[in-house]
Amino acid sequence: MKHIKPLFIAMVVIATVLSCKKTKETPAPVPTPTPETPAPVITSIFPDNGVWSTVVTISGSNFSTTLTNNTVLFNSRLPMC
Repeated sequence: MKHIKPLFIAMVVIATVLSCKKTKETPAPVPTPTPETPAPVITSIFPDNGVWSTVVTISGSNFSTTLTNNTVLFNSRLPMC
């Protein structure tokens, strides 16, 4: 009988430890999707050729209303203003 009590206590402790589950981390909330902004569409470039310092007008739609958000490259380079 003396050996049964410690054995019973050990079994209860082991059962308690084994039954404890790790809590899962709460997943990050899924961000609400925002509608994609349509890509800019160029309808015309005038003039279609010129020398250095020729002013070029690019017309189209879906350009940003913030001027600095619109980037134009000529031969993979920013224009010289």
